[in-house]
Amino acid sequence: MTDTTTIQLVRDVRTHIADGHPWLWAESLARRTDIPTGASVDIVTPDGQFVASGLYDSRSPLAVRLWSHTVGERIDEALIRARVEAACARRQRDVPLVDTDCLRLVHGESDHMPGLIADRYADVAVVQADTPAVAHLLPAFAAALCEAVPSVKHVVYKPQRRQQGDGPAVIALVGELPRGPVRVRENGLVFDVDIVRGHKTGAYLDQRDNRRRIRALAKGKRVLNLFSYTGWFSVAAAAGGAVAVTSVDVAAGAIEAARHNLALNGFDPKSGAFPCVVEDVETWLEANTTQWDIIIVDPPSMAASASGLDRATAAYRQLNRLAIARTQPGGLLFTASCSSHLDARTFSRLVDDAARDRGAKVRIVGRYGAGPDHPTPRWFPEARYLTMLQVVVDDPGQARQDRPPRRSSAPGADERRYGGSPAPTRGGRPGAPPKGRPSAPSRPGAPRPDRDRPAGSDRPSRPDGPRQGPPQGRPSGPYKGPSQGPARRDGGGDAGRPQRPGGGPRRSGGSGGGGSRGSGGAGGRPARPG
Repeated sequence: MTDTTTIQLVRDVRTHIADGHPWLWAESLARRTDIPTGASVDIVTPDGQFVASGLYDSRSPLAVRLWSHTVGERIDEALIRARVEAACARRQRDVPLVDTDCLRLVHGESDHMPGLIADRYADVAVVQADTPAVAHLLPAFAAALCEAVPSVKHVVYKPQRRQQGDGPAVIALVGELPRGPVRVRENGLVFDVDIVRGHKTGAYLDQRDNRRRIRALAKGKRVLNLFSYTGWFSVAAAAGGAVAVTSVDVAAGAIEAARHNLALNGFDPKSGAFPCVVEDVETWLEANTTQWDIIIVDPPSMAASASGLDRATAAYRQLNRLAIARTQPGGLLFTASCSSHLDARTFSRLVDDAARDRGAKVRIVGRYGAGPDHPTPRWFPEARYLTMLQVVVDDPGQARQDRPPRRSSAPGADERRYGGSPAPTRGGRPGAPPKGRPSAPSRPGAPRPDRDRPAGSDRPSRPDGPRQGPPQGRPSGPYKGPSQGPARRDGGGDAGRPQRPGGGPRRSGGSGGGGSRGSGGAGGRPARPG
């Protein structure tokens, strides 16, 4: 460990720090060009009073991840060991698991280890680092995981996609790299996880509780799983007694893995009951007019930064408009967003707007997030990156062009105001604008969630480095693995920018960012750190 360097605050962000938020932006600090990435730094006020200590990242606008508020506390092996032990003890206490051996053990900032995440898959732990500032801690982190969870025999470091041009692809920190897929259990179901080539740490563990919900509701239902990745939602629905489950994803490798996982659990993907389709989701929805009892929409993050939120909102809205149209009257739509830039309230309003566009009648009956192994502390709101809405579609409505025009108090005026469509009504008064934002047509340049997948997580990130060829140690045999398409969510919980002092919210994506989406804070996602 290097000696600690002192950096002076140039903005009064002491309340932000005292409240527990672990991020400091470079603009809050005196400019320094002599501090290397990974150095321990003490943050002091202009009059020299100690505020906190952390690790410095010279390449990122997110310059310091704060680790301690105690004078003289060193960020060393002893501190890592204590914090990993505490995090794993919380998992044993707070995370109810039944016949499950895959979960998040360390959730970065939420477990007071900013920049580090670890997911367990049976006897393998997969580690990711959201900043090179923590690279020197990886050996101590791996050893501490094996001490805290004796069933973990192998610890693998897997760089996030945007970091893969900076060093080795996947390496073993303890034990060996897996020579093939790692078999895990989730709620009694069996899955093979391609750790080396899969999204994020290998799977999207943050949706475990939502898969259990769908399993409980699937009996006798026809289920459509969109952005199915390796089919974990599909297997859960089939295990719940669904009479048919269709899985759709643009990535051929992911669909092959979904077929494999269905077969592992006794569901024949070659039968007509469990088809798996390789196609762009929106294109497939536009071409298939069948209605379903349950539709699951779990797309990649479409708001990689705050600057892309408007385009992402249009894309989410169009996607949910199509999904509502394909839901059987009285059926259920489970629709998710894994971007911390799109909060739960805004996402709910977006789904309401999508329903209004069709004249549909919907009710949101459930709002869920990631499981308790992805904690969302009060002092780190960026951890709340995942929103899953359970929506009852009482009436899927009609396409706008198929609906009779509404009367307007001033013919022509409202059509111009609302982009050529009749003005919506409220409270029986023709022409009155609706509460909230008026419905706007989708922008022609809006990202398609399958065609324009974002690179890596939805946390602030550097531009992707040069891509390397396939890493060594990839799985062998007939299992092909989910090798296509970037990871989709920030499971780690630090996907967004802090909405409080400390540099303040930023308008464009930068580097750094410590959650899964999910590590990206994680999961397959988003990386849902992880």
